[in-house]
Amino acid sequence: MKIGIPREIKNHEYRVAITPAGVHELT
Repeated sequence: MKIGIPREIKNHEYRVAITPAGVHELT
């Protein structure tokens, strides 16, 4: 996961990237 990405990309890409991998990691 890239935590050094800009906030603009975090709003759109972070949400899409946190859907498959993020959800599995949060659960």
